[in-house]
Order: sequence, then structure tokens, then C-alpha cells
Amino acid sequence: MSAIRPRVGQLVLVAAVMVLVAMVFGPFFAGAGYLVPLGGSVVLATVVAAVVSVRIRRLDVTLLLATGAGLLFALLALFPSRWGSGLPGSVLAAFGRGLRDGWADMLTAGLPADPTGELLIVPALLLWIATAVGVVVALRTDAVLAPLPPPIVAFATGLLLVAARGRSQVWLAGAILLVGGALALVRASDRSSSHDGSSAGRSGAGQTGSEQARAGQAGAGQAGAGRWWQWLTSGRLAFGLPVLIIFVVVGTLGAAVLPIADGSDRFNPRDHRHPPVQVTSALNPLVNVKAQLQADQVEPLFTVHLASTERLQVDRIRTAALGDFDGASWTDGATFVATGRTLPDDPVAQTLRGATVDAEVTVDRLDGVFLPSLGRPVGITDIGGGNGGGSGATMAFAPDSGVLAMTTSPGPGLRYDLRSVVPNPTDAEKAAAKPLNDPSVTRYRALPGAVPADLTQLTDGIIDGATNPYDRLVRIQAYLRDPKRFPYDLGAAPGHSYGAVSRMLAVDTDSAQFRRSYAEQHAAAFALMARIAGFPSRVAVGYLLDQRSATGPDTFRVTTRNAHTWPEVNLAGLGWVAFEPTDVSNLVTKLPPADPNLSNGGPADKPPSSAEPAPPVIQPELSTTGTPGGGGGSGAARTTVWFGLAVLLGIVLILLLIVGEKARRRRRRQHSGPPSARIGGAWREVRDRLSECGLPRSHALTTRDVVGRTRDLRAVGAAGEQMEQLVPVVNAALFAETEPGEADARRAWELTRLACRELNRAGGLPRRVRAMVDPRPLLPGGN
Repeated sequence: MSAIRPRVGQLVLVAAVMVLVAMVFGPFFAGAGYLVPLGGSVVLATVVAAVVSVRIRRLDVTLLLATGAGLLFALLALFPSRWGSGLPGSVLAAFGRGLRDGWADMLTAGLPADPTGELLIVPALLLWIATAVGVVVALRTDAVLAPLPPPIVAFATGLLLVAARGRSQVWLAGAILLVGGALALVRASDRSSSHDGSSAGRSGAGQTGSEQARAGQAGAGQAGAGRWWQWLTSGRLAFGLPVLIIFVVVGTLGAAVLPIADGSDRFNPRDHRHPPVQVTSALNPLVNVKAQLQADQVEPLFTVHLASTERLQVDRIRTAALGDFDGASWTDGATFVATGRTLPDDPVAQTLRGATVDAEVTVDRLDGVFLPSLGRPVGITDIGGGNGGGSGATMAFAPDSGVLAMTTSPGPGLRYDLRSVVPNPTDAEKAAAKPLNDPSVTRYRALPGAVPADLTQLTDGIIDGATNPYDRLVRIQAYLRDPKRFPYDLGAAPGHSYGAVSRMLAVDTDSAQFRRSYAEQHAAAFALMARIAGFPSRVAVGYLLDQRSATGPDTFRVTTRNAHTWPEVNLAGLGWVAFEPTDVSNLVTKLPPADPNLSNGGPADKPPSSAEPAPPVIQPELSTTGTPGGGGGSGAARTTVWFGLAVLLGIVLILLLIVGEKARRRRRRQHSGPPSARIGGAWREVRDRLSECGLPRSHALTTRDVVGRTRDLRAVGAAGEQMEQLVPVVNAALFAETEPGEADARRAWELTRLACRELNRAGGLPRRVRAMVDPRPLLPGGN
């Protein structure tokens, strides 16, 4: 363990930078529970790698044992819930699945995800291996920057995995850069101290025993409470710390204010991987509404119990939300992702106002893959029974539309508790409501193809005179809900295309037969007219919750006779607000034909089919590559200019620090210490100037070797003569039995000034300027 003690500070800094790297996974997981296993992985990896590195000399065996310890940690610490049953098979199965599918799960899970063992195993092992490699490298090498690549690789990997959240990690990157830079400075200072100690040992070889004793007593007198401060404020740390602070501050602030650093245009590997929700075919749920209402036998579907934090009457529950319209069919083109108990969030959804509603849902039978939900779901817990008990089905969620689904049709007995935010606007909020204007709802405004002119004219006439945006929607709702104008008839021709809506709204037709309609046409007509009026809209499919289906206080037994569809409009701050343009007094009403000679369609129309073909409702597809940004180009340009000036100022400050540090060292070398120390300082000054000409500052070179190599440098000129005269003075100061005098020190510095002047003269003004700001004399590796 003695090999660890001199580098304990370095190990602490390695662990600190890796703990900061672990925090990059914060946006991926819900809450801060991820920090315990990931932080524990870093701490234990530091201890294990340090002990193994000291005990085992072979590097390959050291890394192999450290990796094996990481796998054991993951097995024991990341699956605590599995230890209660099925030992050891359950734990080993979960562990094996995490190793096999961990990467895929992280690229498909909805964010933020629950910190489960299957999702934690990849970052935990990544951090363990990076920490172990960093510790081993820090203990076994002297290269200053050698321990930094593992944290950099781990940090970059973490950024890729959390790119979907679009959150800036600039400040975390700045903290990592600061601690990593401090680690490099400490390693450089420790390396310099070790070389100085070895040089001091060589210089003391020619001293007598009494002189060595006096030197030892003087050194002991200096080593006290102020020794650490002297170590911190002298040498490379005194120069490196200000440079590091300037570099980190300028870089972090610049990256924080630049428009390109907001995380919105970040490469996201999720864009190149399909979500795991795969449904090969599904009947459009909008078409299925009529089929459920016309069924001869009433089938129970599910039971729902509602509990709200406010006085709120929930009268419907949604299963699907169809926001994509191609002129013929309403479908759901949202991207579904696998999710756990914490549902993926959405920047717009986080600003919604409404009542919090808890719903306890128990499924009897559902033919489709959609799950009952309401409002904006924010959490789902206590999933069990049916396909929720671990039979292989995956819970899925569409963050864009707020729809819940499963990979397979949920079986009887599936139960879950759902928490949602349901719009509950007051009259004042309704009067002030405006349509949401955000890129996320662009597809909910689309009106493809040629919109029928009569539909546009009718919409404009209905909303004319409205006092506010919400009043426009109320007017459209009242117009479509009028049972005299549009008689409700479940036997009416199905369809929700432009043609079907136009037939229903053609009030000047000779026959009222075409105006007969039911919820499918009413919801589609409202959604289209709302889009014409400038609102983002969609068609929701679900079930009504009325007193006929109530089995107790806020408890409803939902059957196929409750099937319904209605439109929803996205209002800023409120979310998707439901409207009811259908007379729901009797959803199974079927009127007799007004004229048996009339067909279901219009004279010029082809008879509509009884079931419109629809593409798969859930489609694994790539996410959009980006959303268009707003204006503000001039502001971005000004920010860039200011950042450029800040970078330029930082560069100037660093150059001034280089010049100032060289001058400080020169003064200290010339005026501090006894004559022997000042003579040694003169030689180091010459060596620094030679390094600016390209001569390596190797500790293995003697004074004669240095002089010999200067003959091969073109930029040395006549400085070689002064160096030839300086060599015996330096050697006498280092190895002679007697202490050199003041005259010898003055002679050494006079030769040094002459040598430096000749070096400057030989290189000319350009080389002289470059030499002033050349940082090589201040970098590690010098004498």
C-alpha cells in the first residue's frame, strides 16, 4: 500500500471527476436515485483498482480482476428487488438480460426512465471500467494527461445516451474540465517535485556529512504547516491554476451563451433506432366505434375508479388520439417508446395547468393495444395482472400525444394506477385561452390537399363575430351539435374524410338523408373546422363515463355501449381540451331511412365502404430530425461576437500569464537562495531558452550533452560560447566540496544574459516574439 500513499490526492481527483461524469446520466433517470448505484460504482472501483494495482504487477491481470469485480458489483447491487424470489435464477436472468439488452433498452426507453437494474447496468459498468482504468494509469504512469481519456470517453457516451432530453450539460462539462485540469496540474507538480528531489540528492552527493546534516535540519525546519501552501503557490501550480480557471470560465460561459449549445440540435442515436413497440396491423379505432355500438351483445371492457384533488367531473376516458389527417383517414403517427412507472415528459406538458386525477383501472377485455387514460398522463404505478405481470408485454407511451399502449393486447385482470393532469379551466381561463403555438403541434394543424371551399366558407361564417378564440370553438360545437340540423343516426354512412364531412355539412341539399350522422363525422368535422380556424386539433377515441355505467361513487363499469369519439383542441397552458359536438343523449339511435330509393352516398359519390382501410395505428418510425427554430438571428450574432471577444480576451490573458510566469521564475532563480541555488537557476534559465529553440529538456542530459546538442541548432548562433563558459561554473556549484561564492553566482548570470541575448539575436524579431509566449518551458518534463 505504500505505493498508493504519494498519489492519494490523485486518486481522490480521479474519483471526483468520475462522480461528476456519473451525473451526466441525470436527465436519463427520474429522480436522484441513480446516483447511489452509479456513485457507489465509482467509489468502489477506485478502491478495488488501487488495491489490485498495488498487489498485482501484471497490467492485464489487474484490469481483468478489476472488470470482474465490476460485474460482481452489478450483480449484487443493481438488482435488490430480485433477491427476494427465485434465487439465484431470477437475479442471474435479470443480470444476463441487462448485459445483453442494456444498450438497446437505453436507446428505446421513455425518458426520464425508472432507475431499474436493467437500465443501470450499462452506465454502472461503463463508469466502473473508466474509473478502474483511470486509477491504474494514474498509479503506474507518469504521463500527466494519461488518466483523463477514460473520463472523457465515459462523458461523451453519457451525452449520447441523454441527447433525447435536449438539456444543456455545459456547466457539468465545465466542472469536469476543472477537476480534470486540477488532476493534470497535481500530476505535473508531483512529477516536478520528484525530479527536484532526485536532483537535490545528486547535488548533495559531494557534500560532507556535517553539511548534509545542516541541510537536512534546514529542510525539516521549512517542512511544517506552510509546506502545503508553498507547494500550492510555487512552480507549475502557481502558473497553471490561474490559466486553468481562465480557460474553464471562458469556455463554460461561452458555451452556455452560444446558440449552438442549447442541446436542441444534438446528435441523437435514438433517431436511428426503432422503438420496440411493433404492431403489424390494427383497425383504425375511429372505425371501431360504430362496430362496438352496433354489437348485439354488450361486452364489459374495464372498470375505472377516479379520485381528484379538486372538484372536477370527468365524463370520458380516452384510449386513442388521432392527430394525422391525409384527407381520407385520421390516424395516429406518434412515436411510441417503452416506458416504466415514470412516463416520459414533454417540455410543453410540464407547463400545463389542471387538476390532478388518479385513476385505478382494471381491464376485463380490450381488443386493441391502447390502454384507457385521460388528460396528460404523468405516472403509472402498481402495474400487475394480465400482461402487466411480466409475461413479456411492454408498456409503451407516446410523449407527443399522451397515449398509453402495450405491445400486445392486454389480457383480463390487468390493473394499473394512473396519475394524470386533466384540464379544468375556469371561465376566465377560457376567455383568455389561445391556441398553442409551438413546433410540437405542427402536425395537428395540417390540412392536406385541397380543402373544400364550402367547408372553409361555412367555418368562417360560424366563427364570425366570436369575442375570443375559445368562443370560436364553442360556436363550432353548438353548430354541429344541433340535432335538428344534423340528426344523430348510427345507421348513417360511415367515413371521416373530406368527402364524408362535406356531405354531412351540405345543409342546402334537397334531402336530409345526407345530414344524418353520428359521432365519427361530428368529431372529424369539428377537428377540420378547428384547424381551418387556426387551432391544433385531433380526434380522440374512447368511452363516455355516465351515470348509467356508474357502480359507485366515482366508479364506472365501462362497456361497448359507452364507445364514443370526440375532438380535442390544444390550448396554451391547458393542453388538450375536449369538446362535444355530438348529441350524446342516445348513442345507439338508428333512424329509419328517409327515402329507400336513396343510396348511402350522394348521387355523384361512390358508396362509402362499411369499414375504411387504415394503416397500422402504431408504427415504429424514426423521430423527426429537428424542429424549426424561431427568429432572433441578430441576437445570436451579437452573442457570438461577444463570445469571440471573450475568447480573445482569454487568449490575451493566458499569453500575459505566460510572459509574467517566465519573468517571475527568472527573478526567483536569480535572487533566491544561496549562490549554488542561483547558479543552478541560471542553468535552468538557459535550458528554458533552449527549449524554445526546440532542444528537449530531458533530465538524462548532462551539461556537456546539452552544449553538444546546441551545435546542431541553427537558432543558437554565438550563444554556444557563453554556454561553454557556463558549464564549469555550474558543475563546480553542483559537485564541488566548497560552496560557491557570490562572484560565481554573478558570473553565472552574466553568462546567462549573454547567452539569452545571442539566442534572441540569432532568431530575429519573429522568433523573439514567439519565444516570449512559448509555453514549453512551463510544461511538465522540464528541469
